Amino acid sequence: DYINKFQFPQDLGIKVVDVISPKRLNLDVDKYFETSLPVNVVSTIRTIPGYLLSDIQLQQDSVIVSGPKSIVSEMTEVATDTIKKYDVRFPFEQYVKLVSPESGVIKIEPQSIKINFIIEQIVERTIYNIPIRITNVPENISAEATPASISVRVKGGESIISKLTQDDIRVSFSFIDHFESGKMKYPMEIETPSKVTWID
Repeated sequence: DYINKFQFPQDLGIKVVDVISPKRLNLDVDKYFETSLPVNVVSTIRTIPGYLLSDIQLQQDSVIVSGPKSIVSEMTEVATDTIKKYDVRFPFEQYVKLVSPESGVIKIEPQSIKINFIIEQIVERTIYNIPIRITNVPENISAEATPASISVRVKGGESIISKLTQDDIRVSFSFIDHFESGKMKYPMEIETPSKVTWID
């Protein structure tokens, strides 16, 4: 008796076959929407002393998300299940399920991806002859550093540290911000690449 009481726009292509239960049913209908979104790896990885997590490499950095436009269009990323590993010393890989914000409504393809966790030993290295850049110097003043370059000792993952060059580290001194009349020695501002720390 309820079949004839359902009314849908013809272009939706919905046909009621039978009504079993309940006697009242609310249907939310939305436009279909599909997009590509980046993957956010949710993890807690703790290494043993002397080692670090130097990189996380995804089999693919984006996935296809589809479903109701009102939900999918508000999404900015797709999260993985939480990955927890403790006392890690060696690199490892793991297939991880992707989490749908609305299970059964939002479709994610693929449903899981392979992730490589790169674990490396922490090493130290001295990078020599890095030029000092003096910035923000007033036009009526000439300034130079003596010596004109310094050496910086850095630490980080073995693969990153072994590839570092002078060009990867920036040593600078902002004249207008730090110069004081009569003061001869100043600490430098040192910028290193991500996951690299300078120690001396």
